[in-house]
Amino acid sequence: MTAAAIPEADRRAAWLAERRRHLTGTDLGAVLGVSRFRGPIDVWLDKTGRAESVPETPAMRAGRMLEDANLRWYSLDEGVPIVYADPYELIVSDRCPLVGATLDARRDLPDDARPVEAKAVGSYGGPEWGEPGTDRVPDAYLVQLA
Repeated sequence: MTAAAIPEADRRAAWLAERRRHLTGTDLGAVLGVSRFRGPIDVWLDKTGRAESVPETPAMRAGRMLEDANLRWYSLDEGVPIVYADPYELIVSDRCPLVGATLDARRDLPDDARPVEAKAVGSYGGPEWGEPGTDRVPDAYLVQLA
């Protein structure tokens, strides 16, 4: 059965189950204590199946829905084509199988297939973002993307 033939809800459930077996970018900020949303105990609860489900907030929904626009904007601003990644594919490191990642997109150039992350955050004016025009991002995002 191909991925397209599997209902999206089933693909998402399988992806979430697989994510629980690995540390992902969002987990790393929490484990290192730099996330304002979660801490190490939250990661443990999630990975052991003890966490309560978190209902999607309006901010979470907006961030998810704005990802496509951010990716298109990036492609236009950078002048490079991109390829959207499968949202339910978890890439697991060969060198460190405990670590996994789900990409948003990749640059689509013959010699450059770097991942492209599409963050949609509420405000770029906070002190954690640095001055406009700088490359300063909050530590939680930096850790997630490293």
